[in-house]
Amino acid sequence: MRKSWMVLAGCLFVLTLLIGLFFAFSDSFGQTSENDMDQKDFLEDKKAAVYFSTTADQDMDGKGKSFAVFFDKMGTPNTFEMKGLELGSIGVKDGKVLLEDKENFYSIANGFRKIRKEEYQHTGDHIGYLDQKNGFYALYNSGYDKESGGYRSDYYWEEDGEFKKGVIPFFIEASVMHKGTLYTLSSSEDEKTYKISEVKIGEETPPKTLFEIKKNENSTTFGQLQADEKNLYFIRQTGNITEMVKVDRKTGEKTFTKVASYSNDEETLYKQTPFSFKRCVFLHNEDLYFIDGFGDVYRIQTGSGESVKVFSLSEDSMAGSLETFYRDGNLYVFSINHEDNSAKIEQYSLPEGRKSGEMLIKHFPELNTFNKKVYLYDFVMLQDLK
Repeated sequence: MRKSWMVLAGCLFVLTLLIGLFFAFSDSFGQTSENDMDQKDFLEDKKAAVYFSTTADQDMDGKGKSFAVFFDKMGTPNTFEMKGLELGSIGVKDGKVLLEDKENFYSIANGFRKIRKEEYQHTGDHIGYLDQKNGFYALYNSGYDKESGGYRSDYYWEEDGEFKKGVIPFFIEASVMHKGTLYTLSSSEDEKTYKISEVKIGEETPPKTLFEIKKNENSTTFGQLQADEKNLYFIRQTGNITEMVKVDRKTGEKTFTKVASYSNDEETLYKQTPFSFKRCVFLHNEDLYFIDGFGDVYRIQTGSGESVKVFSLSEDSMAGSLETFYRDGNLYVFSINHEDNSAKIEQYSLPEGRKSGEMLIKHFPELNTFNKKVYLYDFVMLQDLK
């Protein structure tokens, strides 16, 4: 009996050792270090990047994780591990990349810099670029402020190579940067109206409320605000009706036009909620595009309000998680199937309404561990697929 126990113990030891070696090897495969990103040519062969992170509740023990996964021109992934940040983002502009976690920014631009945030953040919103200051900005859902007794949204902006912090004293449902002004959409305290405000990033002037819009009961906004030279646009869902809201920035005149309607049952309304919550609305020339949870892409003429479904995303891309990215009339879709960890990037021409390219990702890494699960939160293209 004792001999049997010794054999069993020996087998368990060998099995534990093999499992440890397997995970050690898996963790080291395709890893990117700060030294790697400090090389001036690091981004030269990188086509795209995605951001995964644990949720804020998984970071209560301080052991949350996030990952930026870069893909080269062959579709080979390389992973950079950071601390967690739910709804974290990747910023990209003219060969420059900004990564983030709850405590730091990571700048990749002819070298690498790690910049400590002034204050810990638990939930991101988005990273954009402020041309007037020639630097990135980052917006956060920062939660309840004990000092003011209200909600707050912190933001950081880059100026002369340094990041500075500001505060917006309300929760932001959607926003857009247009010619140096951040336009925000928020709800009143009684949830009966939307408020459109303007924020001057990096200036001491407080946010200014421009217009108020009656908010229908149980309305939900999808995507970010969009802006052209005259108007602001956003997509909202009320019941089974999705509509475009257009607001003249000078006069405050409001126009409401139906984009799509759905069966008025709970299952359908749940399924039509966009997979890519941050990036499901895009403005191209004089047309607004909206992608619903079924993968249907609608084109809305901003002048007439006429709406038409122009194409649908591929069925296999809808089988797992996906994020989208828009640039120069092209819609890029990153999708990952969680059953077999297969991933790919597809390119669609918005004006032509057709698929125009695809890149398969080779051996996408397993990012989940036995006690931490990460989610896809952002996707950016660094170069065209071609």
